[in-house]
Amino acid sequence: MEVGDPDFETPSHITASAISALQAGQTHYEAAGGSPGLRKAVANHLERSRPGLKADPDQVLCMPGGKPVIFHTIAALCEEGDEVIYPNPGFPAYETTIEWSGATAVPLRLDESTGFRFRHDDLRRLVSPRTKLIILCSPGNPTGGVLTSQDLDAVADVARESGAYVLSDEIYSSLIFDGQHDTILLREGMPERCVLLDGCSKAFAMTGWRLGFGLFPKELVEPARNLAINSWTCIPPFVAAGAITALDTPKEELDYMRLEYAARRDLLFERLNQLPGISVAVKPAGAMYLLANVTGTSLSSRDFADRLLQEEAVSLLDGRYFGDGGEGLVRISFAQSRERLEEGCERIKNFLMRLKA
Repeated sequence: MEVGDPDFETPSHITASAISALQAGQTHYEAAGGSPGLRKAVANHLERSRPGLKADPDQVLCMPGGKPVIFHTIAALCEEGDEVIYPNPGFPAYETTIEWSGATAVPLRLDESTGFRFRHDDLRRLVSPRTKLIILCSPGNPTGGVLTSQDLDAVADVARESGAYVLSDEIYSSLIFDGQHDTILLREGMPERCVLLDGCSKAFAMTGWRLGFGLFPKELVEPARNLAINSWTCIPPFVAAGAITALDTPKEELDYMRLEYAARRDLLFERLNQLPGISVAVKPAGAMYLLANVTGTSLSSRDFADRLLQEEAVSLLDGRYFGDGGEGLVRISFAQSRERLEEGCERIKNFLMRLKA
């Protein structure tokens, strides 16, 4: 119940495209950032999934996973003396990459009382003349929270006023259970100030394929591409072939995954809230995780996770891995089957009953 790796197999028609590409000898170098065909497929996918968005294939860069988009954006923009505002609790790569760049990491606190959204006044208070970048993640990891249109409006206002760029991590955009996905790039002036991150890992159960992509402002395309040339060179062409097939697949053919995740979320939310010492105040509106509050057990989140692993062989993540805002919380992934989640909840119950005794 730890890792965010879908238990679904990659759909067979996607795998077949990659196999055909291998058999056809597509095993050589391709352009850094993706072939024209792959970049066009990404651009078309972004426009279909975000009505109203205009995506120029020349501004798309494909990378080996979503993390390089984070790294390349921060490396291209930030240096010592800059500040980067990022969600806390949030994906650990944000804070570590900010620190690597020499910039100062400025946490924007998310908590249960707001449904793991940020307070608009908090964002405005954190912005300074040194703010170079604001990072968003919606649906959120580890929170499962989804930002509202009003939240995105507030960030766009702040970015325009301060001159900051925005990195919008939308890797879980296909996994929204309540409402519709919205993107900050639809706000006035934001395509010129925003990097959109998405990829194939979560939407198509392709985590091991390592195919992420970013839609970059024109002025950042060349710096980010230069980093690609000097680090990982190119996307394997047979991986690109599978990705093109995935991106061209009608959304309706893949919706079974989203519906199953929603059912797993409901199961986990109900079962955990029946257990002594645990509470789940926020039912995640997206992604494949929920944050459970374990302060009622009198254990720290780290001790809870460590002891549960040792005593019941259940693996989940201490919320502090995602920043100071995660203290007292544990992240539980519902990327496993309902049967496995039922078994996990039963083991957690056994552990809690011993604690109570």
